[in-house]
Amino acid sequence: LPEPGADIEARLVNDRLLVTYTRSIKAKYLKVSTEISADTVTWTSGDGQFELLETEAIGDLERVTYRSTATAFSQPARFTRLRVERY
Repeated sequence: LPEPGADIEARLVNDRLLVTYTRSIKAKYLKVSTEISADTVTWTSGDGQFELLETEAIGDLERVTYRSTATAFSQPARFTRLRVERY
C-alpha cells in the first residue's frame, strides 16, 4: 500500500485513462481495486472496466498500471478511484 503522498497517477494516453500506483508486495491481506463512476455515487470495478497493463517489481514494491477499456470521452463525465480492502 502506498505511503501518504506516494506516487498515484491518473493520465490520458491514446484516449484511454491510465491509473498507476505503487503497492507493497508484502501486503497480501490487502486488495486494491480500480473503480470508475459517472456520478461519484455508483462505482463499478472488475472485468470490463479496466485491464491490467503492466506490473513492475521495484524491490519490496510493485508499480501497477491499469487502463480503462472505454474511451475517455464515451461518457460526459468519468471519475476514478482506488479502493483498498482488507481481507
